[in-house]
Amino acid sequence: MKKMKYYICAFLMAVLFTACEEVMDNKRDLGSLTPDEVWDSPDLTKRYMDNIISGSGIPDVPYGPVYEKSTYTEEHGTEQRFMHDQHTSNDDSPLGFWNYTTIRNINKFLANVDKVEKLTQADRESFTGQVKVMRAWNYFLSVRAYGGVPLILHEQMVDEDLHVPRSKTSVCINQIIQDLDDAIALGGFPMRWTTEADAGRISKAIAYALKARVLLTYASPQFTKQTPAGTKSKEERWNDAYKAFSEAKAALDAAGFGLFRGGADKSFDDAVQDYYDMFIEEMPNNPEMIWVRRKYRNGPTNNFWSNCSPPSHGGSPFNIPTLELIREFLNADGTSYTGLNALISAAAATGNTAPKVPSATSTVPYWQGREPRFYATIAYNGCVWPLKRNQAYTENEVPDQHQWFFVNATLPYDNSAPATSGSINGIACRKMVDINQDWQNDPSGVDLPVLRYAEIVLGLAECAAKTGKEAEAVALLKQIRQRAGIPPANNYGLGATPPTGDNLILTILKERLIEFAYEGIRFYDLLRWRLYTDELAGFKLNGTMLHTIGAEMNHFNPIEDRGSYQTVLYNFEDINVPGNETTYFSYFDDKVYPKEGTSFNVSDRQYFYCIPYETHIAKNLVIQQTQGWSDARGEGTFNPYE
Repeated sequence: MKKMKYYICAFLMAVLFTACEEVMDNKRDLGSLTPDEVWDSPDLTKRYMDNIISGSGIPDVPYGPVYEKSTYTEEHGTEQRFMHDQHTSNDDSPLGFWNYTTIRNINKFLANVDKVEKLTQADRESFTGQVKVMRAWNYFLSVRAYGGVPLILHEQMVDEDLHVPRSKTSVCINQIIQDLDDAIALGGFPMRWTTEADAGRISKAIAYALKARVLLTYASPQFTKQTPAGTKSKEERWNDAYKAFSEAKAALDAAGFGLFRGGADKSFDDAVQDYYDMFIEEMPNNPEMIWVRRKYRNGPTNNFWSNCSPPSHGGSPFNIPTLELIREFLNADGTSYTGLNALISAAAATGNTAPKVPSATSTVPYWQGREPRFYATIAYNGCVWPLKRNQAYTENEVPDQHQWFFVNATLPYDNSAPATSGSINGIACRKMVDINQDWQNDPSGVDLPVLRYAEIVLGLAECAAKTGKEAEAVALLKQIRQRAGIPPANNYGLGATPPTGDNLILTILKERLIEFAYEGIRFYDLLRWRLYTDELAGFKLNGTMLHTIGAEMNHFNPIEDRGSYQTVLYNFEDINVPGNETTYFSYFDDKVYPKEGTSFNVSDRQYFYCIPYETHIAKNLVIQQTQGWSDARGEGTFNPYE
């Protein structure tokens, strides 16, 4: 079973109460331990470090600070205020990050770790490297949201002025990179943890990969719309990012990281299986995973399935792929899929403004002839997906291997309750769902990727494209497509003349959308390329399906004649075979429903968020508000581009 092997307690006091055996033997009052005694014990020092890491904002991707509905391709919750420019300076946005409690603990640790005389030099360097990376990570999350933030790099004392103003964005970025470089230079900081007990710990590999991600973000249009005097030019930033990705890739390759089962052309079925297995196979043996959020087993709410994948026969999934996401996956030969374009346009043209009001009826077998990653990511009505569940339709005690999502199907664990149009959707996410797990009785999770090797490959491709190395960018893009199972014919779908210039960048961004679906990446790609205002202004989300029973299914009463239609569904024709869609559409009506009644209206100011006034600024009035936002003091004056 997976466990968060090193995520201990939330507070130092809890650490002290689980102290070393020597203290327990002395039967001391653990509450009387002094801070100095923490730095006299390697065990307590390590626990202090683990406590920092456990509370350092490792995102519970994709359910952390990002609401994926804001990406227009994936739905989770509703971040209406962001999409319609309705935030105020008092809103503590889910996109924001302000974790100075952790920063204080990090600085305290770095100020005291050298006092621990009983630590080996290797452990001292390992601990220091891990905590330096976590300080860089915490500041990066804040800078990505706000631009420059108060930069505190020492243990503050009560007799000093605790009111610290915002540092310039460029200064913060330089410090983030300095922390990561310092960590990389530590000889005792492991490049990779090789035991299951330590899998998931902060490593030097994470430092390399995070440095590359930071510099890619800083080079992107979100941060380079303006390049004031004293800051680096766009060209310098892209060159810095290219160098960081090149160094990261070389170091990761040497340490045994790589694309999961990549490097060779493969069959279609093998490609589907490989992409699925990549998210199920645990660290430390998975070469793709650089940094993951490890999940508790048997945690009642800490699992991916209950929030993302569907139960069977009528239960509604929570994280719903939109038709726009369905469209983005490639054809099996690597060319663009266009089968849903007309349907999406027709749905948008109806002018429906409310969810659950159908815009159109689809007869498009969008599930046929798609690339392997589609089948490892998307669940659709009638697909073969043998999840273990209690109330599956059976014949001779053999459960149905299909998943069915349609109105008046019965809920998966309640034979009597029919699902209605208000509680069911017809498309679901199947990515990162272990089919060998009994989800009804074992509601556990999978390791959720924070950084993986494919991001290094595609990040390097993007930087190569922006620094005049387009042939290298195309070669890297082809590595991802080869692993994904796109056949080499037609140059892995890129054609005899691969895209160049802006078209190459757009191709790489689309590849990232597909490759990293449901991994919390897409929102930040749209943000850093300023696509909310440049491309998506006025966009209206038209896109999911509800399946209702059609003419043939109406021969049965879905409740009273359940046994009759169960037999039909159990023995249903393979709908992936061209021609069988005729049978499918005689049994089901696929209704297209809008997801948003109003168009996207993301203003330019939202590329750098306001710092909430009541929550943060009122406690430290030397903090300037971001330009474009106002608070109780008036218009913001802090320039996030400096």
